[in-house]
Amino acid sequence: MPTRELLNLKPVASFSRGFWTRLVVALAANAPSILAFGLREPPLSVRTLAMVQFALLAGYLLYAVVRVVRAIDAEGRSEVIDRAGRIELVACVLGLFLIAFPQAVALCAAALLAARLVRFLLLLIEKGVSPPLVLVGGFGSVILTGAGMLMLPATTPEGQRLGFIDALFTSTSATCVTGLVVVDTPTAFTRFGHSVILVLMQLGGLGLLAFASVLILAIGSSLGLRATSTLSDSSLENRHGPRGIRKVLASIVVFTFGFEAIGAAILFFGWPETWANAPDMSTFGDRLFHSVFFSVSAFCNAGFATTPDSVESLRLHWTTHTVIAGLVVIGGTGFPALDNVRQVITARLRRKRVKGGRLVRLALHTKLTLVTTLVVYVVGGITIFISDYIQTLEDPGVALLDAHFMAIASRTAGFDTIHPAELGPLARFTITVQMFIGGGPASTAGGVKTVATAVLFLTVVATLRGRDATEAFKRTIPDALVRKAAVLITLGLATLATLVAILSVTEVRADGTGPSLEEILFESVSATATVGLSMGITPTLSDAGKIAVVVAMFLGRLGPLAVLAALTSVRKSERASYAYPSEGVLMT
Repeated sequence: MPTRELLNLKPVASFSRGFWTRLVVALAANAPSILAFGLREPPLSVRTLAMVQFALLAGYLLYAVVRVVRAIDAEGRSEVIDRAGRIELVACVLGLFLIAFPQAVALCAAALLAARLVRFLLLLIEKGVSPPLVLVGGFGSVILTGAGMLMLPATTPEGQRLGFIDALFTSTSATCVTGLVVVDTPTAFTRFGHSVILVLMQLGGLGLLAFASVLILAIGSSLGLRATSTLSDSSLENRHGPRGIRKVLASIVVFTFGFEAIGAAILFFGWPETWANAPDMSTFGDRLFHSVFFSVSAFCNAGFATTPDSVESLRLHWTTHTVIAGLVVIGGTGFPALDNVRQVITARLRRKRVKGGRLVRLALHTKLTLVTTLVVYVVGGITIFISDYIQTLEDPGVALLDAHFMAIASRTAGFDTIHPAELGPLARFTITVQMFIGGGPASTAGGVKTVATAVLFLTVVATLRGRDATEAFKRTIPDALVRKAAVLITLGLATLATLVAILSVTEVRADGTGPSLEEILFESVSATATVGLSMGITPTLSDAGKIAVVVAMFLGRLGPLAVLAALTSVRKSERASYAYPSEGVLMT
């Protein structure tokens, strides 16, 4: 079944003259922003460039208004607005009202372009282009654009221009929400450079979250009635069709920005006035920017920080262990599971357990996600505490706080309250395993995902018990999903092994000097699972090593989604309609 039929996408537009005109205007509207803020000496004044931007936004809005007026009926007017885009129109209106604030106008222009590019990608899928190709192409374009932006003169302090490989590494790390850095983020970039990284993190986290959630719709459809009802994938089930998809995407946007705004507000008021290694927060705007940066980085599980030591200087502060850790958990749990929890809580508060003829309950996907997350956190926290207390002789209270935070952040976020190199061997081993597992499906987290790990573990348990099917919570998990879990974990291991082998060649010299195998393994797991923790070897990587890590971050982040999208989009007519005779083989 084609993907467009699978998702039942209503054409969002067509590759008409009007579509290309809107896209060109959206691109042109962002050129003044690059000239005004990306260059140290703009060719025109910032005010003049803002007026050019104003004219382009006004032209986009006027084009839509004229076509609405010329429409013959309400249906035609609605279609014109849909093609112009409600988000795009709102961005234009806000840009016109905020003309006195050039930075705000630049953000509106960026929102206009982002919305048009999303429509472009959806149209490609509707036209039959492979979703994996759209995913890889889309994020590849974002990474290359981000690298180009980071090479602009205004992104770095004067005399500290960033080379292409370092810019590509940073852009990939931000877009794939990893957090590994080859330069010191606080000092190597200006406020404009930090803003570029912030946007890349947001695009990477929000874009992957949206793509993965929509993909779940396709997976549920492709499994058939029995598998879908048995797995009860998530609260997204039965949200097919254009209205369902739009509702899901709108919910994800509100969900993301809502939690990030709450987190930023608490950090703004909850942080101390200053602390060791604190960024400059002497003004209201400075404090607000750093609060937003940390909030977005935490929710997107990116791990980037505008401090030189992550949150180590706030090791004992309550905001680290509640706000930062809380945002990491929420972003790393996944929208489908959290949305399902919201539905159940709402239904119980309203005392209405049935909606649309269906019982509102915790889906199997949600149960597996929450239980696995809790188990990984508890087991990881205990072992990290034991290591921190016994092997490094840390104070029990401090060791408990370290264990709590690191058990959460090490799964995918990349923040740390204590440098991994300072932890004991048991803690480092635990963190390595947790990084590989990662967070929940359709989340901002990386790794092979909690549900895939749980499904494979349950398959092992079922096999040992002599059961033919994989079971969980009195439900049978379809064999197709068991195979997909095995594929995801196998690909994760293959990517990890390849990167370890490459870094063992590029970073270790013939005389044996260079990082140890443990440091290389830790770095490789962190890169392929898009975590961002490091034992300190990232800045010392050779150019070949940096390129290898860039590819690993890209594959580690997009590979599983691309594979799932490919498996989902296979047409029934292309699947084998025959089966060979079975024959056993020896396993031990």
